[in-house]
Amino acid sequence: MLEQDKVTKLPTDNPSIFYDGAFYDRIFQSSPRYLKQSQDVLFWLNMAECYGPSILELACGTGRISVPLGDKGFDVTGIDLSDSMLKAAGQKSESVQWLQKDVRDFNLKRRFSLIIFPYDTFTHLHELPDVKSCLHCVKQHLEPDGYFIIDFKNPYYVFDTLNAPNSQDIYSIFQDPHSDETVTAMRESKYDAAEQLYHRTLTFSWENTTKIVQEVLTLRIYFPKEIEAILTENGFTVVQKFGNYEEAPFGSNTSHHILVCQKTL
Repeated sequence: MLEQDKVTKLPTDNPSIFYDGAFYDRIFQSSPRYLKQSQDVLFWLNMAECYGPSILELACGTGRISVPLGDKGFDVTGIDLSDSMLKAAGQKSESVQWLQKDVRDFNLKRRFSLIIFPYDTFTHLHELPDVKSCLHCVKQHLEPDGYFIIDFKNPYYVFDTLNAPNSQDIYSIFQDPHSDETVTAMRESKYDAAEQLYHRTLTFSWENTTKIVQEVLTLRIYFPKEIEAILTENGFTVVQKFGNYEEAPFGSNTSHHILVCQKTL
């Protein structure tokens, strides 16, 4: 490797290209997974019809879920730690209130009939103290008869992927929103079973240049009985479980583990 080809490693809790809102949108909208992932929008619209009208989305990112909810006339607030993500979200919709807050420590001085944590985002919380802090904030912001819904991927459904040898594939090919250069994102996955941590390394390379940026995303794998016990211990009752976005019952072979919760009386 030449001196100018050094790989830059950036921790995900610091400003980075991955948490640049415009860059983030390009990564995922150009991914083959995007259309499949976006199938959850109709599910969340259905949940809003059942449990709205006031909705809080935790870790809302660039508004993939909050924007269509707001466009349907629901009273939606989206919180995220990244200012860049929120800036991108704000450019998509003015019908949502966008707030820069940490899901582990926020006080909005209001309550909601529905609080949502979509598409495996809960797994960014690795440690139990962070989980407990987040759940405490959720309880403080949930109406007495309100609902809290979390969407996890079912670890049993992707068990073979988690335990496969390190694999690398093309994650996305897209245009850099700031320079219009073509960028290729390669993904390498590794699962640490002892720590229940899934490490996903994304390596970005720019066409016709030597620029390379590498970022590691680490996600905590929560097994079904584990997360249900955590919710129970922190004052929630699981009232329903879905296995996919068509609201099928949860089971070993379903793709997701979606938990509909209420505060324990």
